[in-house]
Amino acid sequence: MATEQIRYYDVSINQNMSQLTGQTLDTAELVGRKIAADPILFKSRGLVDQIGNFDFDPIGIKKSSRWESAVATMIYAISDQIPNREEIKRGRQIIEVLPKSIKEQINREFILGFLPYFLTGFNFHTGDHFVEDSNTVKDGATFIEEVHGKTEIRTSSLLCAHRESHKVKELSLRDHIHTTKAVRALNLFFGLVGNSTSQTSIIDWYQQFSTKRASSNIFPEIFIGYLKTGKISDLVRVLDLHQRELEQLMANATRVDTNISLKSLDLFTTQVETFLSDRYGVDWASHEKPGQSDALTDITTGFTLPEVTRLMPFYGQSAAEIRTLEAYRQINIDMAEDQRESDLVKQIFDWFVQNQRMTKYSKALFETAQYYLWGSTSARDGLVCLGIDRDHSNYQRLAFQQGFLDTQGTTNVKNVPLLYARRRDAETSKGILSEISFRQFWRDTN
Repeated sequence: MATEQIRYYDVSINQNMSQLTGQTLDTAELVGRKIAADPILFKSRGLVDQIGNFDFDPIGIKKSSRWESAVATMIYAISDQIPNREEIKRGRQIIEVLPKSIKEQINREFILGFLPYFLTGFNFHTGDHFVEDSNTVKDGATFIEEVHGKTEIRTSSLLCAHRESHKVKELSLRDHIHTTKAVRALNLFFGLVGNSTSQTSIIDWYQQFSTKRASSNIFPEIFIGYLKTGKISDLVRVLDLHQRELEQLMANATRVDTNISLKSLDLFTTQVETFLSDRYGVDWASHEKPGQSDALTDITTGFTLPEVTRLMPFYGQSAAEIRTLEAYRQINIDMAEDQRESDLVKQIFDWFVQNQRMTKYSKALFETAQYYLWGSTSARDGLVCLGIDRDHSNYQRLAFQQGFLDTQGTTNVKNVPLLYARRRDAETSKGILSEISFRQFWRDTN
């Protein structure tokens, strides 16, 4: 009996089968390798040892327990983690709400190839309410609708800065990216697109480079720490190193059918600034409250403002606070290695001060507009978007949805192709599925 095939990408914590990453394997062969590695686990967990001959209904209606066993087996095969029954049921619930036209096309290869990466990478819940670090079943179905049957899949993610754990070094960025965790996050992307129907794919990650906006994606207290110790030049060099390391990682992972790239976050944030100037006036950054009420400002005042308080300090128009920062300007300029670096340090300092002069409301508006434009771009360009940054807040989801709806020209509440990956501070290899993480992958928290 012929067995289904899977485009295998190792997303496990230990990367024990990383040498097979990128290969097309029979699902029976992959499961056989896992059995050989840990036969006791297979027997104790009731996993399927003969997946090639295992009969199950692809959409899980008839004898659903057999469907659940097949999916659980493949999740373990790609991740080394054991899902609980509720997480497996979310997969059936996602399939249930798919359009009939897609549901009729679901076959064993989809269930044994694409769906295991989908359920491994993302946590889902029932209902339409927002739950931090989880996605709605309907958003999961919308995501599948956007990729199923497509010959090309385009996806994008916005990354946070590669911050060091406070247990290792306070208020600083990592000396180097966490290569293994970055590879695993990338393999999740590859596992999804590689087991879809696409012939080509585009994967764009947006990261802050060492430009004048270097502080844009760093907590203010971290930047102030670099500033007060005369180490802005060190910040520049670390950002340069992170960029080179991620670009090299992506180059090593390049596939002929995938265009994968690391892009400067400046490309995105400059669009946000232009958008806000056009919509609310060139003085938007000094607004204390909405000058006009619309869906975007409603999200800002109702949902984003409480979230941005953790980004304090905001110095606003406080001359005394700005003078305190100014006292450290020359120290950092003197530490630069050459004129180019000296000029960049000046620009970075000026940019930070300019941003800290924003009001709390305008800062919240800027944060909201980022996700609004991400949603707008998704609708305009047919992007599916994967959240692998640190935070997952209600305002992000609402702003993305509003941008998506406005660009589509509809007022109907709609689910969106934005999913946030699993996040957990401490991972446990060969533990339960919820003990694996793909977000904030740059930070070593174990």
